[in-house]
Amino acid sequence: MNRLHLAREPADDPPTIVRDFMMKRLLTLFILLFAFSAASGQTPAPESNPTPSAPAKELEIRAIWLNRMIMKKGPEEIKAFLDDAAKRGITHIFPNFWFHGCVIYPGSNLAPQHPDFGGWDPMKVVVEESHARGLKVWPWSEYGFFTHYNNTLNDEDCGWLLTHHPDWKMQDDQGKTGLLNEGLKVMHFSMNPANPDACDFLIKLHLDIAKRYPIDGINTDRIRYMNEKWGYDPFSKRVFAVAKEVNPTLTFDQWRKDNINAFERKFATAWRAANPDKPISAAVNPPSMYQAKFQYFDEWMKEGTLDYAVPMIYGNTNLMKSELKKVVEMVPPGGRVIAGIDAAAGEDEFARQVEAAKELGVVGVCVWNDDAWQKMKYSFVPAGQQETK
Repeated sequence: MNRLHLAREPADDPPTIVRDFMMKRLLTLFILLFAFSAASGQTPAPESNPTPSAPAKELEIRAIWLNRMIMKKGPEEIKAFLDDAAKRGITHIFPNFWFHGCVIYPGSNLAPQHPDFGGWDPMKVVVEESHARGLKVWPWSEYGFFTHYNNTLNDEDCGWLLTHHPDWKMQDDQGKTGLLNEGLKVMHFSMNPANPDACDFLIKLHLDIAKRYPIDGINTDRIRYMNEKWGYDPFSKRVFAVAKEVNPTLTFDQWRKDNINAFERKFATAWRAANPDKPISAAVNPPSMYQAKFQYFDEWMKEGTLDYAVPMIYGNTNLMKSELKKVVEMVPPGGRVIAGIDAAAGEDEFARQVEAAKELGVVGVCVWNDDAWQKMKYSFVPAGQQETK
């Protein structure tokens, strides 16, 4: 048997010259198709099993604002709250220490202890029990320049501090001293950021808590004007008039912005001198609101007077992503942002907002509010990895 014959192609194969011609035609067609896809901006289909994209960065800080209502229930309730927080992956506690013109702890020579906490020291309990669970504590001065509120909606009831220091009181463009909060049905009163004595008082208040307790940082709040209608009191008018003489091009808006920036510089200088290892964070308004409050926190970060911006963005996920993206773009490269998000939005919405924060590359989130947090089951720790106590 002729082995050469056995090695031949089957009889129905085309002759070699035809086969070569067809191969050239196919090669030409492939080249033309590839050139067309490149010109149209398309790329060849990817191979199956492509390299997966990098996962979103995990959050370095998972904080929660601890309001006075939980602390008011006593040491055991505080311990239970901290147990649950640690189990669910919280890393930082921001306990409220300044509200309604009072501090939460005893012994201050600057402000009285709030009557709801007489006879014991909730801040001592929070600091000690948080540290025992490996949690960091950044006390939160919830009301900042806002020294008092009343639910009688009385414009004259401005609280002990502004009664004692009437020249610290701020007025709006109608001469009113109280701002009605329609949602909460209360009247708010504020110290004047243009008054250096009022500013010094607020700075001392923050320094005082760092002297008393081994805290790990600070979280300021309401370092701003109430809105664009405020700052028309006689004191402010006099000071602005003097500034205007020095700089005729100075606008009233710029002057109010300068007052807030000047406070932040003075506070940061004093804080860093006394607490060089304790970062400064600030609860701030989102981009859609911060200009009306003259709270240009992006400038604070650029100047180095703020370490962490905590924009309070409460709403649906689309709003949160839009506002948080603006914040990330506003702050300098490497600026540290902690997204303040609302647990009251619901567990599913909250989870989506946490993931959105990760995708935008912020360093953390801070939970508002603690009551809603307690009512839901969301955990930053994956199921099966939580420690049971």
